[in-house]
Amino acid sequence: MDYNEEFDYPVSIGLHPWHIAGMDVNRELDKMDSLCNNTKVIATGECGIDRSISVSIEKQTEIFLLQNEIAIAHDLPVIIHSVRSYSDFLALLKKGYNKTPWIFHGFSGNFQIARRLVDFGAYISLGSSLLKDFSKTNETMKKTTLQRIFLETDESDAGIEDIYKKAAALTGIELNEFINQIYQNFIYCFNYGIR
Repeated sequence: MDYNEEFDYPVSIGLHPWHIAGMDVNRELDKMDSLCNNTKVIATGECGIDRSISVSIEKQTEIFLLQNEIAIAHDLPVIIHSVRSYSDFLALLKKGYNKTPWIFHGFSGNFQIARRLVDFGAYISLGSSLLKDFSKTNETMKKTTLQRIFLETDESDAGIEDIYKKAAALTGIELNEFINQIYQNFIYCFNYGIR
């Protein structure tokens, strides 16, 4: 990717933990920092900590925190990849590392974890697991303040429309009102149209 890359649409830029092994991290972080000057870059990430890969937690945490510093410098939210690492992120949240919004992508934890993350000002993004009856994300959707929710499809075949309809039904909020609230979350969290 060219340091002066032009984007036709909003993007996020980050070093995913799955791809950091063998990477020239300093070079990639410099590139990431430069690319974040582009107004089409509206977030950093997907970056984070994944306890299912061989890269040490210390190394992943170090690289995540360096990306978090870039996010802070550019006033961008951070989209977080978290696999079996919510406790690691809660420790970082307790230390106040979230100077810009943190969004937990593909959140799959229970409501108790969601509540703790949200209490620290984080957002959670829920996906196709909402379409499964009796999934723990259904309880999370019902009980979490709507001002801290995003929805996504990620790699699912499910349509985003179906996810929105199910999420609205779970909360008992009329669909258009629900959509408007998620849109307001986006505008606020991403400073969209403000940068």
